[in-house]
Amino acid sequence: MEVLIVEDDQHYARVIADLSHDKGFKVLAAMTGAEALALAREYNPSAISLDVFLPDMLGWTVLNHLKQDSRTRHIPVQMLTLNDDHRHGLSRGAFAFVTKPTSTEGLEAALTRFHDLSMPRRKRLLVVEDNPADLPARISRRTPQVFLNLIGNAIQAMPSGGTLRLRVAEAADLETQRRGIAISVTDTGGGIRREDAKHLFQPFFTTKSATGTGLGLWISKGTIQKYEGTIGFRSFHSRAGACTCFRVFLPLAGEMAGGETAKDADVSSRAPVRAIA
Repeated sequence: MEVLIVEDDQHYARVIADLSHDKGFKVLAAMTGAEALALAREYNPSAISLDVFLPDMLGWTVLNHLKQDSRTRHIPVQMLTLNDDHRHGLSRGAFAFVTKPTSTEGLEAALTRFHDLSMPRRKRLLVVEDNPADLPARISRRTPQVFLNLIGNAIQAMPSGGTLRLRVAEAADLETQRRGIAISVTDTGGGIRREDAKHLFQPFFTTKSATGTGLGLWISKGTIQKYEGTIGFRSFHSRAGACTCFRVFLPLAGEMAGGETAKDADVSSRAPVRAIA
């Protein structure tokens, strides 16, 4: 884990650096806003400690640049300020503040927040519905794995950071007009090459070299089709960057082509359905 310290007071920067090393961080240091932006884009640090008053620009300007850049907007930034203008910083994307002057204990607490925020966490999505007819047909233990696979692929597509959007909405199948649920997973990674697009759902095809089996999307498509759903994707490239969106549609239990009712579906009104992602 790396922390970028942006501070023009060398003594203060040294104190933060020493405490950061004690917390297990590797340290990058910048004395100007321009240096900070360059280092953040090159090294993609786990967190940034940013002073408000720098020789070439205000820390607020640096924060704006960081949050407007898809390569750095995900990095948590903690502001070092001389006042309590926290609302101003929160509105610009800062996640925490340290008010100068502060004690060693205050800096240690700030670095502990950095450390805790940098640790990987398992995220869970809980879906609770008391009417089985309003649930996608036959949600099983395999269905959440489809979304884990799509989310995992999206994260791996953004090794230098980016934005991942998960959207769930009521929808209707364009061909059959069946009601259902549409789940989309969108990332701002490098996009999918046109020559790869036609092979994505084929078994043993992978763009991950030695780390991929080439079976994830193939199995996911089979799982979704088993429940009369669909899965597809679109990938865009522009001067501003690339964007890929995978979309899954699952019909509601009462909308299956075979006339399956909520009673026949693999759901129960007595217990919530849990999807982990």
